[in-house]
Amino acid sequence: MPVLANGLPALADDEAACESLAPVLPCALDGSSTPHSQIDTGLSASHPFPIPASVTSSSRPPRAFFDLQAAFVPSAQFPYVPPVFSNTVSEIQHLLHHHNIKFSLVLSLESCRDLLIRHLMSGACAAHPNAPPACQQFCGSHRSPLEISLDAFGLCTNSKMHIDHLERVVHALDFTEAPAPSTRPVSLRRQTASRVLKQYLDYLSNRPSNVPQDPDAILSSLDRESFKKRDLREVASLHGIHFVYQTTTDNLRDQIAKHICHGECVLGEGNAGCEYVVAMYRSGPVAPCQDDIRVGIFAAVAQASSVHPIRRVLGANEIPYKSSDTLRELRKELTKSTAKLREANRARGGRSVRTSTQILQQASSAKERWPELIPEQTKDQLVSHFRQVTSTAALQTFTCV
Repeated sequence: MPVLANGLPALADDEAACESLAPVLPCALDGSSTPHSQIDTGLSASHPFPIPASVTSSSRPPRAFFDLQAAFVPSAQFPYVPPVFSNTVSEIQHLLHHHNIKFSLVLSLESCRDLLIRHLMSGACAAHPNAPPACQQFCGSHRSPLEISLDAFGLCTNSKMHIDHLERVVHALDFTEAPAPSTRPVSLRRQTASRVLKQYLDYLSNRPSNVPQDPDAILSSLDRESFKKRDLREVASLHGIHFVYQTTTDNLRDQIAKHICHGECVLGEGNAGCEYVVAMYRSGPVAPCQDDIRVGIFAAVAQASSVHPIRRVLGANEIPYKSSDTLRELRKELTKSTAKLREANRARGGRSVRTSTQILQQASSAKERWPELIPEQTKDQLVSHFRQVTSTAALQTFTCV
């Protein structure tokens, strides 16, 4: 079976290949044959989505890709638990891969699920013209991210979605208040979750479309009165910066400044804002590392005509300065720090941090080579060398200190 970059088996459309994969959510919500529409209470805390013994491999889906509705609510294709709410981490990782969502190999099941839910609810499947096949399948006739978000919102508020699944969506968005405690009546829990999703949809409907993309322009805009909270949220979203909707303006500014100034865009593949910044600092076929981007940003901001972006860079990198420092003094401090960073980067050989793609490729390569057998000739050479350096004649020439 072919292996993906993240070391997982590749999905295929033919039934034979699908049969070799773990079953995609053939799970009854309470472990019984009770119809989904009749279940009103929460799921078991110890094992929320148990797999009934009556479900056999014949229940497995014949396709790797499916539409938005089949992903979120029970259907003829997935009559028990929809794919988004699978209990199997490999199933969620398959979905992440086919939507081109970057993820760490050590992420937990719930963290992987949260990434997937945020991608689908924000309409990100329609955000890129060259979307992967899974995104194209989810888009269907939808032409914009907002249309997908509207459809996903309708599916979530549909009474067919189990209340625990609905609250899982709200929790994944981490948009505002936490879901109501599970001891409350189901109707109140559904009402609270639906209200939060409505606020999230309102936020998506009013996203600005003209925020700056250059890192130095972003840093110069952070402290302007004309750069509203909605603009800060949009920049954070474009860079994959996770934030709570009700967070303060100052927190958003700090999060954005830290992300930009630390060169974390190289770790944000799949986020439009990060990819734009990485492309800016790319030199030939080699992608920049974090320090490459930091040096570039330091040098650009050092030429700023305002103290605010320089203070942001210094503060985000914990470089001390005085609030009374003039523009000239701040520029001097930043220029000095830029020189130190360049020197440290050169001393390390020019690359201090690898991108997530490089890490995944290295992990996949190591798996393919393992176990790597040592040739007999190499073994003989090692043994011969060991005997030579530990021989009586060799040890007689060595003086212990």
